Amino acid sequence: MLLNPVRRSEIRSPPRPADMVFLVDCSKSMGLSRPNNRLEQVKRGVRRCDPAGAPYGQASLASAVSSRRPQASRILRADEDATLLLDALQRLPARFGADRPAGVVIFSDGRTTETTGFQEAAESYRRSGTPLHVFPVNDQA
Repeated sequence: MLLNPVRRSEIRSPPRPADMVFLVDCSKSMGLSRPNNRLEQVKRGVRRCDPAGAPYGQASLASAVSSRRPQASRILRADEDATLLLDALQRLPARFGADRPAGVVIFSDGRTTETTGFQEAAESYRRSGTPLHVFPVNDQA
C-alpha cells in the first residue's frame, strides 16, 4: 500500500480512417468527349476510391463548384455554366463539421475564368492542416 499499486486496463478501438472530401468540377467543359469524356474519367477515379471497398475511410463527394447550386451529391453531371473552383474552395470548410477531413481532392480540367486568389485559398488550407490534392482531368487520359 505504500507504493500505491494501481490496476489499469485499457481497451483500444480500431482507428477510424480519416475522411477525404472530393471537390468535382461539374462545368460543361467536363462533359467534352475529345477523345475521352472528362467527367467519366472523374467517375472512374472516384470509383477507385469507393468508400465501401477502400481502406481510406469515407469519401464525401462535394460537387460544389457552382455558387448557385452547392450540394453534396453522388450524381455528377457536367451541366454548370462556369467553373468556380475558388468560390467552392472558399466555401467548402464550412461544410466540414467538427471533424476536419484528411484532405481534399480536386477533380478539374482547370478551365476557369478565376485567375487570382488561389494562393490565398491554398495557404488557408495549409494553415488548417488540410492538404489539397489535384486530380487533373484532360483529353489525354
